[in-house]
Amino acid sequence: MVLREAGAGFEKQEERMHQTLLDFARNVTSDEYDQARICRQVGIPMYDAIAHYSKGEYDDCARAMLPIRDKIYTIGGSNAQRDVFSQTLIHACMKANDKEINESFQKVLDERNAMKKKSKISERLAYRYRQLHPI
Repeated sequence: MVLREAGAGFEKQEERMHQTLLDFARNVTSDEYDQARICRQVGIPMYDAIAHYSKGEYDDCARAMLPIRDKIYTIGGSNAQRDVFSQTLIHACMKANDKEINESFQKVLDERNAMKKKSKISERLAYRYRQLHPI
């Protein structure tokens, strides 16, 4: 939902959805309730990352996603759906202004390649990175 809302000019709906996530995470404090815990640990940072990406704030997107990238599977969804988040992080690392974040590009791409062998998308991303960041 945030992907659709963030890029389509639905700011009020996006704000309401974000507030709903925050309220849920705050009000359900027991870690016994998995969805509240996942929302706090992964959902909210992921939501914030996508919002940053949609505003062209690639450094902030990468900073939000890098620490949780190995936990994204906890939100569920298909491998293809989770791959959208992986590709978003890869693009954020590529487009970021911070050199340290740029240097995370290859590690994140390698992690994706471990799951998606011989991916043409990965080849194109690596080519694009080399264009943007020549040695």
